[in-house]
Amino acid sequence: MKMERKTFLAITDSLSETARKTPDKTAVICEDKAYSYAELDKKSDLLAAALCSAGIKIERESYIAFIMNRSFFVPVTIMGILKTGAAFIPFTPDTPAERLRYCMKDAGCRIVITTEKLKSEKPELQDSSYLLLTVEELLSRAERESLKRPCVQIQEKDAAMCLFTSGSTGKPKGVISEHGAISKCFGTDFWPKNMYKDADCICAVAPISYLIFYIGFYSTIYSGLEYYLNTESEMKDLKRFSGNVYRHKIEFMLGIPSVFDMFFSIASSDKLCRIKTVLMGGESFSFKLVEKLHEKNPAMTIMHGYAATETLFTVSKEIREENDFYSNGLPYLSNAYITDESGNEVADGEKGELLIQSDFLARGYLNLPQETAEKFITFKGKKTYKTGDLAYKKENGEFVLCGRIDDMVKLNGQRIELSEIEKNILTIDGIKEAKVLLKKKNREIT
Repeated sequence: MKMERKTFLAITDSLSETARKTPDKTAVICEDKAYSYAELDKKSDLLAAALCSAGIKIERESYIAFIMNRSFFVPVTIMGILKTGAAFIPFTPDTPAERLRYCMKDAGCRIVITTEKLKSEKPELQDSSYLLLTVEELLSRAERESLKRPCVQIQEKDAAMCLFTSGSTGKPKGVISEHGAISKCFGTDFWPKNMYKDADCICAVAPISYLIFYIGFYSTIYSGLEYYLNTESEMKDLKRFSGNVYRHKIEFMLGIPSVFDMFFSIASSDKLCRIKTVLMGGESFSFKLVEKLHEKNPAMTIMHGYAATETLFTVSKEIREENDFYSNGLPYLSNAYITDESGNEVADGEKGELLIQSDFLARGYLNLPQETAEKFITFKGKKTYKTGDLAYKKENGEFVLCGRIDDMVKLNGQRIELSEIEKNILTIDGIKEAKVLLKKKNREIT
């Protein structure tokens, strides 16, 4: 079975290709409104045109940030920024101002996009170091002045996005993903044929700053399917959300186990009957959750995936029975190795550090050459990511994660470097020593 495209196709070109072939096909459903591929393509063209005439030079390796709540403006902004040739950095409105300023300075962002509502509600977004623009004014000006989208030929090595994660240095670190990596990971037959199968509508229940959101969004656009973009208000009313899941015929859902635990506890069985597959990731899960999901929908396929921002998508496995021995599964278009402290491979069943080797690894960390060199190494002649995860390999080739070799933890799908918290605590007057621990209530699976 063919798994990869013969030639590189940027996500923006995939969007335009689908818009040209099937312009009326629904691309995004949000706030009870369906937006077609043609509309998403046109709106993002307009945004790109307005950005390029905003008075600030935009070129390859430029970074443009956006701060938004979940709405149709999010995919429009993502695609619009990419069509300028720049890369995007996403933030949610609850991002602390200090963290936001640090990330902006680190990336050299000269443009930040938000909405009219957030601009009026959050005056702290105004900063002399960058130009704050609203998506509404950009789209309006592009239409009013008949601005045309710039002709930009995106290359495989061009930066596409930078997601900031917790950093061991005490500061956030930006993980840079290139267009080629995104195309090789999500622009394959694997997603529609093997993962999504006959599903038409995909929903990723995750913040726009999380990798899970982009796993769902990129693979949906490349597959020409529908992406259901739930709003923050829906997640505060899970009964309403479950009604929309049924009404919009959502068949494939991605998210973190803790969110699904809440959702499936509240949603009624009759509202979940159309869900064919749930893919969980970002944190460990319990088999009790699998029981809960199957109680509500016995026909549902339940999968658990492992990925890191640095690897995009790595391994996944269908969870079949409660008494199945747990593993994280087999690598997806990747090679995985377990090595000891000296960097030598260990035998099956022995624990060591998990190394991932694939064509869609991140470029590295923004402005952190030493950490990039330490984590992205050459192993067996190829670029390889040292995950920091403790794991072992079963005889059948499946991998089992069993902790960390450092103090990074995951909580509600969010990567947290405990040392980052400790270093910030030490900045408080009167505190000389600090130690932060994650207290777990349930250790069924590590």
